[in-house]
Amino acid sequence: MSRGLGTLQRYLFQAMRHSGKPLTFAEIVETAYPPEPDEYLPVSWEIRSLRRALYTMVEDNGIIRTGEGGPADPYRYCINPMIIGSDDQSGQRVT
Repeated sequence: MSRGLGTLQRYLFQAMRHSGKPLTFAEIVETAYPPEPDEYLPVSWEIRSLRRALYTMVEDNGIIRTGEGGPADPYRYCINPMIIGSDDQSGQRVT
């Protein structure tokens, strides 16, 4: 039984909606953990949690993945247009 989007999934939707263009995973990590001079690097479990949340959203068809996944053409992620059309401005699904 689903309880809705998790914290990371809501963050990913907001980041993608704010950017307005498809993002690579490296760009998503940079957005989530901006580089600061005396700031720590994100630990592996934080990045793993972010990747798992993104993968779940791709599997649920909330996010569309494009690209070949290689160095020359990395995966790029964007919000499914069907999701954008069914959301209001607050990010809550319209029923």
